[in-house]
Amino acid sequence: MSRGARSARRRSSRARVSGSRAAWSTKWATAASPKSRSTPHTASAAWSGTPAAVRADLLADVVGEVLGAGAGTGANLPHYRHPQRVVLTEPDAAMRRHLAARPDRCAVPAEVVPAVAEELPFADESFDVVVATLAFCSVADPARAASEIRRVLRPDGRLVVLEHVAATGRRRERQDRWDRAWSRLFASCHLTRDTVRTLKDAGFAVADVHRLPPAFKADPTAPMVTGTARRQTADVR
Repeated sequence: MSRGARSARRRSSRARVSGSRAAWSTKWATAASPKSRSTPHTASAAWSGTPAAVRADLLADVVGEVLGAGAGTGANLPHYRHPQRVVLTEPDAAMRRHLAARPDRCAVPAEVVPAVAEELPFADESFDVVVATLAFCSVADPARAASEIRRVLRPDGRLVVLEHVAATGRRRERQDRWDRAWSRLFASCHLTRDTVRTLKDAGFAVADVHRLPPAFKADPTAPMVTGTARRQTADVR
């Protein structure tokens, strides 16, 4: 390889590294801005780099009456292809205004309701599917939220989850060190929750759990998991 070619290759490599760093700097600036301090959805998505294709695949077969618990900015709305009805709960007023301003993003008109996952204002067995993406990381009481979601699901109904969960080994040690500061910066979003165990303890049969690769080596939100939890008609807790 000529000296000129080697120089060009080094410049190209430096440009790729610089571009990658710039991209993550932009994501961090967006996630950590004052506007996003009350929106852990934005923070988690920025760090995890969750592609839209993951959501599209996860929600492809969501049908019937659907509840989006902790809907955030509405990133899931374009991926609800064949719902009969969509209801979105969101406790943050700014996020609710954002959701209400974009009814065109969903295949059917979405109803936006002010509520926390721990106190869902719906009758028992109201929904066929509940979708919770990047929600259990920030609720005040995950066990109560799981119980409420189970309550409003119809028999054999499904909870569809995308969530970052506690890691193991050295990554978990880092999460333990960062968790307090992270939760303060990103509106009570926690790094060390065992959401799969929480769902099992609430009486869900958890299946199809898949781990997504980390967005980068030191990603504090890894591992990110997707999965389906089915409400069991008998109490097997």
